[in-house]
Parts: sequence; C-alpha cells; structure tokens
Amino acid sequence: MSRWMFCVWKQNMLKDNYKKVETKDLHTSLRDLTKDER
Repeated sequence: MSRWMFCVWKQNMLKDNYKKVETKDLHTSLRDLTKDER
C-alpha cells in the first residue's frame, strides 16, 4: 500500500469510527431522555 493510500484509508477509518460513536451517543441520550419522561 502506498503512503497516500494509507493516509486516505486512515482518514476513512477515523470518519467511520467518529460516525459510529456519534450515533451511539445520540441513541444513549435519547434513551435517557425517554427514561426521564416516565
């Protein structure tokens, strides 16, 4: 793998992980909100 390819791949991985974490946080906060409603 060339250095450039590696950089692009790394960026994509980071973006993917960030998205996953973001959605997880969203889900947990939504769950907490609905818990507080009851």
